[in-house]
Amino acid sequence: MSTDQVTYPYGYAQEQPPVYPQAPVKQPGNGLALAAIIVGIVGALVAIIPFVGFVGAVAGLVAVGLGIAGIVRARKVNKGLALAIVGLVAGLAATPIAIVTTVAATAVVVEAVDEAVDEAIVQAEDDVAIGKVSADVDGDAVIEVTVTNSADVARTYTFGVVATTLDGSVVAETYFVTAEIGPGQSQTLSELFVDGNYEFVDPAVLNGCEFNVTDMFAV
Repeated sequence: MSTDQVTYPYGYAQEQPPVYPQAPVKQPGNGLALAAIIVGIVGALVAIIPFVGFVGAVAGLVAVGLGIAGIVRARKVNKGLALAIVGLVAGLAATPIAIVTTVAATAVVVEAVDEAVDEAIVQAEDDVAIGKVSADVDGDAVIEVTVTNSADVARTYTFGVVATTLDGSVVAETYFVTAEIGPGQSQTLSELFVDGNYEFVDPAVLNGCEFNVTDMFAV
């Protein structure tokens, strides 16, 4: 008998079971670490934008939570530790960045508003022409002013006029409130002066005094 011939019992060949390829084993990942770095970087970038930085600060807090969870996960699956740490650091940086940006932007806006208000006050004070002091029928001092609106819109003026000596001491004062004055239009008003005791004063008391506009408010 040939040595190459295979003899099967019962006179037929046995079928071998089929061999199937094994599915690859899925490696555990660390999505928390990836989420931490994405949210952290986005939060830090948004935090730079003035007045919306608080959104970046909130995202930063979320990134901190994700980063901590990602670090814990990385210790279990040995993956994503660097991403989690970077996300954690970016999240921690987002809040102070947002605070600094918001404070700086607010300071710039406040300064700009103050300058605009100061400029408007100076312009409004220049709209007031102080006239002469006279006496009313009772012999009390009356000051006359003329207000000319130099703005492009209608305005109502509220202001005071003080009489001061050469050394700056206030002798008497009075206040004016105009009706609405259209652009380029004028209004003339007169009011009685009062002293520090809110008593009317004699015109002679105001001789040699300087008269200045104060407490201007124009809207």
